[in-house]
Amino acid sequence: MMHPDPVRRLEAYRARGVTFAVLNLVVLAAVFAFHLFYVQLLGPPRVVLLGILLAIFVTQVLLLFWHQSLEQMPDERTDLRVTLASIVVTIAGAFFASLYGEGEDHHYHVVMLPSIVLAAFRYRREVSLSIAAVSSALMYYDVWKWSQEHPPSDVSEFFEVATVGLLFVVVALVVNMLAGDLRRRSAELGATVAELERTRDSLVAQEKLAAVGRLSSAIAHEIRNPVAMIHSSLAAASRGGLEESVREQMFRVATDEAGRLERLTTDFLAYAHTRRPQPAPTSAAETLAVVGELTAAKAQDAGVEVRVEPTSASGVFDPFMIHQALLNLALNAVASTPRGRRVELSAERTADTLLLHVRNEGRRIAPETEARIFEPFFTTRSGGTGLGLAIARGIARAHGGDVTLTSNTDDGVRFTLSLPAAAGGNG
Repeated sequence: MMHPDPVRRLEAYRARGVTFAVLNLVVLAAVFAFHLFYVQLLGPPRVVLLGILLAIFVTQVLLLFWHQSLEQMPDERTDLRVTLASIVVTIAGAFFASLYGEGEDHHYHVVMLPSIVLAAFRYRREVSLSIAAVSSALMYYDVWKWSQEHPPSDVSEFFEVATVGLLFVVVALVVNMLAGDLRRRSAELGATVAELERTRDSLVAQEKLAAVGRLSSAIAHEIRNPVAMIHSSLAAASRGGLEESVREQMFRVATDEAGRLERLTTDFLAYAHTRRPQPAPTSAAETLAVVGELTAAKAQDAGVEVRVEPTSASGVFDPFMIHQALLNLALNAVASTPRGRRVELSAERTADTLLLHVRNEGRRIAPETEARIFEPFFTTRSGGTGLGLAIARGIARAHGGDVTLTSNTDDGVRFTLSLPAAAGGNG
């Protein structure tokens, strides 16, 4: 079958080869067990029979290990040779096992069946039917030779072998038809998948263009407001006849808006150019403690308590980048917390993740706001740039993690910065 992905194609080829090798071994073992079970009727296995069965067994085991050890697809010629060798050894072995290895009951012919199925699956219809016909002819010769050596001939034996031969041909024909249909459907599926991938790439490209358009519009909007305020304030201050207090107020407005524009530019650069992390073994407790200290002054002005919960968790991450991400989360939490309430910083380790939590006591985030909280430039606070959460998420994802809203209730809101298992330590 055809697979657009070379790795999946190799896996399918390897699985098919292993399946047929195991099927041959199972049939061989079952027939030999049947012989041992009816040993009084068939007689003990002869040395020549054991040698033939051993040859078939070794061939299939080698084929099994060969398929399991494949690291890349074999070329067409190698595949044909290996498949044909397996079919020839098995069919010839079954013929000689029945011819020289036992008495009148020719039940070792059934060992040919998996090879006939493999030929029908692998080759064109003419080839697979030819192999089934050759197998039937070998069975017929086996019975004929037995009848010549042990007269008189039993017509029922010829009828049975003709029936089995017909069964071989029918099985080869049906399997070949099903395999051909499967290949056609696989080819159609591959073409459909390729078309879907092209469509997806086109949609992704269009979405990227749309996202760039939305981002450009947001940037223009956010920059236009402070620039307009600066322009109008300076224009008003330059006009004559104003009182000094009014003129100073205009200059303060211009200065404040210039500061806002600077913060906006700094945050946007941090959002657009998240640098590559430089991981190092770091204590989560120390990281939270640094963020708590940096947040303390802002929290004190807002009348909010910042509490850092003790933890023994540690990880391997870029401490400065994680400081920045957690600081953005903590400052957002402080700004959203009513006076007299608390912001908590904590960490924990699960089986596969290091979790850094920032929780604040206060009202839940409204559903319409929750859907947009990570959208760049979206903010509900006056003077905010709307990039804090976007920057924090960008830093987390650069580490292979993420920032998510893990709790949003009337008792409080919690954001969690998660890092993958490789970044986690003991918790």
